[in-house]
Amino acid sequence: MLLCLGLEGGGKSTLLAELAGETASETQPTLGFSIKSVLTERAVLNVKELGGGAMIRQYWERYFSGHVGVVGERHIENGLPSCS
Repeated sequence: MLLCLGLEGGGKSTLLAELAGETASETQPTLGFSIKSVLTERAVLNVKELGGGAMIRQYWERYFSGHVGVVGERHIENGLPSCS
């Protein structure tokens, strides 16, 4: 499972909705965490997205064990989300 982190309002939910083939315009801010399955040609990627609010950020480090990768999200200058 992959872990997706980023500050609140950064576009994590929107990015994952797009990758999962969902309608991004209907996404809501994540409170706590959510899990999305992203289909690729060779695999299904299960991504756990952690909310970016101040109250949940203090618990992020508790989620690192048991995950095979981390996706960090950040804003670029024009305001669109990007992966880093």
